[in-house]
Amino acid sequence: HFTELAKKKLGTTQWAYELTSSPFSSGASNLANTERKADPHRVEGTLVMDQNYCTLAIGGPDKARVVTIACYDKTGAKRWERSISEAELK
Repeated sequence: HFTELAKKKLGTTQWAYELTSSPFSSGASNLANTERKADPHRVEGTLVMDQNYCTLAIGGPDKARVVTIACYDKTGAKRWERSISEAELK
């Protein structure tokens, strides 16, 4: 089980994001022992290799929406949070 947020630039101004969040019932990850440990697309501070879950909240005015992704461990403690504006995706 692991969670990460990855970000890759498409063209000159557009970004693509990918959120990976494994099933909560999975065991802890051994990602640290693989070639994916140093993923250049991973957003710094978003790799969590123990049981966790993510929430997504979408808000803001029309044409200026923001998605906020939050990751929590199995005790409910927030591990990280990132906001992505609609403008970053265009």
